[in-house]
Amino acid sequence: GIVDTALTLSMHLSLDNPRGQRHGMPLHRAIHDAFLRRDPKAAQAAMDRLIDDAEVDALRALRRGKRKASQKKTATK
Repeated sequence: GIVDTALTLSMHLSLDNPRGQRHGMPLHRAIHDAFLRRDPKAAQAAMDRLIDDAEVDALRALRRGKRKASQKKTATK
């Protein structure tokens, strides 16, 4: 249940990303290629970057959601 909820939330946040999903594809490829080369340092570096980027995207989406909610409250007053 927890994993399902986390993945669902992640999908909603990522689908709302105005940059789309293409910006993460090179990092997924870098992780894949590092695994194939058996290069754990490169895989870790790419994974860290991917996670950091995902955090930035999620925080940006949450801020947009807060602004939208605030605008709706203001509009209904």
